[in-house]
Amino acid sequence: MAYFYTDPERESVPHTLPNAEVFHADAGELAEWFEGDDGAADEEIAPAGFYVWSCFPGCMPDSEPTGPFETEAEAVAYWRDMFED
Repeated sequence: MAYFYTDPERESVPHTLPNAEVFHADAGELAEWFEGDDGAADEEIAPAGFYVWSCFPGCMPDSEPTGPFETEAEAVAYWRDMFED
């Protein structure tokens, strides 16, 4: 799991925290996020790959996971584009 800033310019601002997280999940690991927790891993609902969501370090996520992406860089770029002014 890697935290990052949706606005890279905020990295140099004192007292700010990264506001998003990118992570890798295996096939079916996130099925409960998309369809409810029925105890079964569903690879079609949650395929393996990199996912991203809004999240401050040490806190619960503020959004649903978005993905999958083939690389961490693709996930970060997608998320930053979503929040670009």
